[in-house]
Amino acid sequence: MGEELKVSGKHVKLRIVLFILALAAAVAAFTLGITSIGKKEPGYYEITGEAHDDAPLYQSDFSFTYKFEGTSAEIREETNQIKSVYEAAMLRAYKLTDPKTEYDGFVNLATLNHHPNESFPVSEEFFAVLQTAMALSGDGYSLYAGPYDAEWNNILYISNSKDFDPLANADEAERLSRLLALADPSSGEVELVLGDGAEKTAMLKTSASYLEAIADLELTDAPILDLSVFRDAVRADIVRKALEEAGYHNGYLSTASGLSVNLSGHSGAYMFYTRNAAGIVQAASVPAAPGSSSVTVRTFEIMKNETGYYEIEKDGVTYRRHPFLLADEEAFGDCLSLMAVTEGDSLTELYQTVFQMMRTQTVPTDTTDVVSVLYSLAGDAETEKVYVHDVLTGGDILVLDRFERVDVP
Repeated sequence: MGEELKVSGKHVKLRIVLFILALAAAVAAFTLGITSIGKKEPGYYEITGEAHDDAPLYQSDFSFTYKFEGTSAEIREETNQIKSVYEAAMLRAYKLTDPKTEYDGFVNLATLNHHPNESFPVSEEFFAVLQTAMALSGDGYSLYAGPYDAEWNNILYISNSKDFDPLANADEAERLSRLLALADPSSGEVELVLGDGAEKTAMLKTSASYLEAIADLELTDAPILDLSVFRDAVRADIVRKALEEAGYHNGYLSTASGLSVNLSGHSGAYMFYTRNAAGIVQAASVPAAPGSSSVTVRTFEIMKNETGYYEIEKDGVTYRRHPFLLADEEAFGDCLSLMAVTEGDSLTELYQTVFQMMRTQTVPTDTTDVVSVLYSLAGDAETEKVYVHDVLTGGDILVLDRFERVDVP
């Protein structure tokens, strides 16, 4: 068998004097801060919600920026109003899509995971999330691949990832193969059953043999149902809808996972990054029309010491490992990074389109809402180019073939 994968009493008077001086300075600084905070000028402000002990990470990796107009008093009032809407939507979206933790007053993914073969009444909003997740299954993604994703994450985020990569470790390859088979809904071993009657219901149906197999693989703590890389897209769609319905349109959302959302009253630009011999480069930008969204998927780290990315070679082929692998251990061909921009209203659907394009290296013909696609290809570092695909003409247009280096932290 192979190696297992683990995831003083001196100077009292002087110190008192220094403390009093420091306290006085702090009070002065605090007073100055309050004065400056109280004065609001028109412009962009980042909006954050209050901390919640039961979900401390509910807004991590998300950023919301809004452009305010009006007097200082009007800006303060609107800030409080929009903060309330944003916080409530972010908290609700996080809890509904959490595959591991249950919350009072919520039936969520964790509820279904922790109570297999039990039916639960669910909200209209959560029911729609589950329908979307089921529709996404295919093209390398499965709603039931939580244990598989947990295993891959164990590999991606350890210091000796290459030792456990399935290309180098036969035992790990066998484990992943078993987990991939278990994630196949056509196997009849696992199924999400939705009841679309007067009362919406949901049940995670699992066989005894499925639960025994997960136990044998020592992954009973891993959730079965998991939105995986689609979770941020689902959350962003929920938050955008809440903000728009509340009348807030002049801002934008972004996530660390590569999603950007322009509300219906805001415009700007989407930046596209790739990698060449010089390092990380900003290759191009695309106009961000009001109401548009973008998704960027990359197969390389963009920040120094960023974890979750590595490369491994076999038989002369370089495989890039990254958090966007989904239920597919193969690399995304020669595609280094890809960004798609849509004027549609679903980030989740756009995310699915992007993964299809990463795998097939082509743009699906039915993506009528996608207005542009940028992608960079691995190859000779001196000749790598970035292309934009025009879905209206079906043509590839060279955007840029020389890049300026971008310094990252």
